[in-house]
Amino acid sequence: MPKQLPRFEGRNTLLSTLSLEDKALISPYTSKVSLHRGMILETPQRAVEYLLFPTSGVVSVAVSSEHLMCTIETGLFGFEGMSGASVLLNAKVPSTYLYVRISGSAVKIDTMAYKGLVRQSWTIQRHFLKFTQSLITQTAYNAYVSRFDNIERRLARLLLMCHDRVLSDRIDITHQLLSKILAVRRSGVTVATLALAGKGLIHAERGEIYIVDRSGLEKLVGNSYGPPEGEYNKLFKI
Repeated sequence: MPKQLPRFEGRNTLLSTLSLEDKALISPYTSKVSLHRGMILETPQRAVEYLLFPTSGVVSVAVSSEHLMCTIETGLFGFEGMSGASVLLNAKVPSTYLYVRISGSAVKIDTMAYKGLVRQSWTIQRHFLKFTQSLITQTAYNAYVSRFDNIERRLARLLLMCHDRVLSDRIDITHQLLSKILAVRRSGVTVATLALAGKGLIHAERGEIYIVDRSGLEKLVGNSYGPPEGEYNKLFKI
């Protein structure tokens, strides 16, 4: 079964679907950077210096509580998305963290340069705000799934979302990282992983998970996966 997010090989979808005129405006201000697992791209109450448009890898959106000493992941994106939501929404600083969860690469644009480009072309801002809409949809479904789905279904959904955003059927991710993203004990992830492997849906090795039966994973997850991805494709007419 094909992945739900069509990709432009080696490129960021948001940049690739801009009009020719807007591509020409942005291109001189872009540069390429690497994204390494564990990198913190944005933190609350600190102004965003640049926007990142991943071409590979996976970035998580998270909120953290010092009082409760915990972090909850509320969304993720890869080649289909971008950082800098606070810039798009004209907020002074972000309210969430952005972490690199799977290493990759990105196109970088300085925030001040971006603001100058928007003054030249309002369609750039309108285009990127569509992604913000799709991320809101994903966040809503994440909240629903966290409340009503068991760990096995939540893990299956997360693996589908990561699979959409990597090039192969191999996902470079550890049980420890999966437990952080899902906000569950590592032992729970281990049990759920063994259950999915036992059903022939995945194959797990140390630090890696291979998708064996994507169709089976989608059937297991049901309607918890798909609507946010469909919303994205509809917004960008892909």
